[in-house]
Amino acid sequence: MKNIIIMLLASLTFSFAFAGVFLEPIDEAQKIYRGRAPKTTEIKKLVKKGITTVIIFKNQTKNEVDLEIEQLTAAGIDPAKIHNIPFLWKDIESEKLACEQVIEALSIMQKVSQSEDDKVLFHCTVGEDRTSLLAGLMSQLLNQDDTASSFINHMCTKGYAGGNLNKPKHVSQAVDKYLTPLFYKISRLIEQGSLNVESLSKRVCRNIENLDIDGVVKTCEQVDSSQ
Repeated sequence: MKNIIIMLLASLTFSFAFAGVFLEPIDEAQKIYRGRAPKTTEIKKLVKKGITTVIIFKNQTKNEVDLEIEQLTAAGIDPAKIHNIPFLWKDIESEKLACEQVIEALSIMQKVSQSEDDKVLFHCTVGEDRTSLLAGLMSQLLNQDDTASSFINHMCTKGYAGGNLNKPKHVSQAVDKYLTPLFYKISRLIEQGSLNVESLSKRVCRNIENLDIDGVVKTCEQVDSSQ
């Protein structure tokens, strides 16, 4: 009995090793999907699922992005609807550029959400950090989720940074150094009304470096310990 209780308690914490899923909808209409980078054998499944648009939200490290674009095109997805946004997960030198890249991805997703027939998949490599950043912000735009619930439900529980206990510490630290503050800053813009589904302008990124979020930023570990 004691072991059963321990197992149940363990299942309640959101800190776990999240194996990036292939396809997971983040909206009720099931038009916007998050995921990890699809394997070669999964490309055709995207088309069968009705995916018409793909956002590759990562920089190319070898030739994996070029290969995916080639495979997506061969599977029948319109090349004009395949978007590679070379977003970094660390060593971000320009927060303004990173913000603009996020807005670009959110704009594509918003356009798809308003269409009748399109569906979009957005992904990075593993589907945990960069992907979760987009999912958390898009949930705020679409569902009016607050910052805390978006951070927990769409990021930490999906393996973002320290939300994945098996993630190497140096990776989690880099994500929290570069991506977590960016999430909180863009989230602040959404809460202020500067960003909404009707207005996703990159102009809001002009002063992103100077946006004050002191005392607001929390990591997944800090949120977990406060539960």
